[in-house]
Amino acid sequence: MVTETTAWNHFSKYIRTRDCLKTTGNREYGKCYTCGVIKPFANLDAGHFVKSTHKDIKFDERNVHAQCVQCNHHLGGNEAVYTLKMVDEYGRETVDYLMSRKHIPKVHDFDKLSAEYREKLKNVENPLEI
Repeated sequence: MVTETTAWNHFSKYIRTRDCLKTTGNREYGKCYTCGVIKPFANLDAGHFVKSTHKDIKFDERNVHAQCVQCNHHLGGNEAVYTLKMVDEYGRETVDYLMSRKHIPKVHDFDKLSAEYREKLKNVENPLEI
C-alpha cells in the first residue's frame, strides 16, 4: 500500500519536471511560477495556490506549480502574485472553483495516484517521437 508521502513525491516530481520543460525546455532548470527566477530542479518545490492541507485539491495539477523555495516557504507562497498569474493562465472561474474546494475533505487513492504520476512523469521525460 502506497502512502500519501510516496504519492506526493511522484506528483511533486511530475509537476516540477512539467514546469521545467514548459519554462526552460530542459529538466535541470525551471522558472519559478511566481517570481520568474530560473532555479535548478533541486531548488524548486511543487507549490500550491490553495494550500495542500486542503486535501480535495492537493493533487489538482492546476493548483500546483514549480516555485522556488524563497517564494513557497519564505514568502508564504507569494500569494498575491500567484493569484494574478492563476487568473491570467486559467481564468477567474477556475480560480474561484479551486478556492471553493479548499474546505472539502477527500480521501485519495494513493496507490492509484502514485501509479498515475509515475506514468505521467515517464511520459513527460521520454515523450513519444512522432
